[in-house]
Amino acid sequence: MAGLTPFQFSSGKRQHDVLLGYKPTGMLSNLAADAISDMLAWYEMWINPASITKQSKYRQTQQHSAGAIVNYFYRPEYTVMSCQGKIGWVRIHSVLEEVKANAVSNLIRGEKSIKDVNSGVSALDGAKEALEDYAHLPWNIKSSHANRFNNSPLQFLRRLKALADEPMYYIDDEGVEHFNPKFIKCFTKEYPDGIMYKGFFDTFTIDENTDLGETLSYQFVYVIQSETPVTLIQRVLGAYAGFGSAIGDLTSLASGVL
Repeated sequence: MAGLTPFQFSSGKRQHDVLLGYKPTGMLSNLAADAISDMLAWYEMWINPASITKQSKYRQTQQHSAGAIVNYFYRPEYTVMSCQGKIGWVRIHSVLEEVKANAVSNLIRGEKSIKDVNSGVSALDGAKEALEDYAHLPWNIKSSHANRFNNSPLQFLRRLKALADEPMYYIDDEGVEHFNPKFIKCFTKEYPDGIMYKGFFDTFTIDENTDLGETLSYQFVYVIQSETPVTLIQRVLGAYAGFGSAIGDLTSLASGVL
């Protein structure tokens, strides 16, 4: 429904973790921190939601007197966004997932060389080739689900659900408590250049049944506390979000091989 630009999602805690607790002290350091965050702290959806519904409520009350009606008007309540869709074919795996699976499979069989059973190519060489292919992709394709290096239907769903499950407060390395908002970058017909929402999840539902075949459907309700346009710099840097996620998860690759 929203074109080919994948939605992206992040949280205050993830951005803090990616920056390793770094606290910018000036304009240049702020710009550097924002650039690092935009590249590494965002995950992307495999397939955008099939439908999005936003509902805004305007609060007012009336009080009747003998000769008049008095209206009291309040600020609007938070806009609530409901999203639903399907994640894609569950048998699609990322390159990193395939490397880990092949490595573990070969180790179980007692083979010293970690190679793909069908192609005979080393699993690590395969990951290296995939990374090199990824590096030569145009920037506007790197963020699409054509990038399988570290994204897949199930990975996307697990990451999004884990984000929703994160507590709304976290403690940094110095013991200071921080609010942990959840962020979603959307590219829709209403906002083709992108809009970034800040808020929290109200509900998250995963539906699995035989009618869906080899896919899963999901739906969530997200409360929007504020919104800001996605800048051109954020759009360009955000195109590398999938690559940044891969860098952040290389430890999982190492744990699967060693």
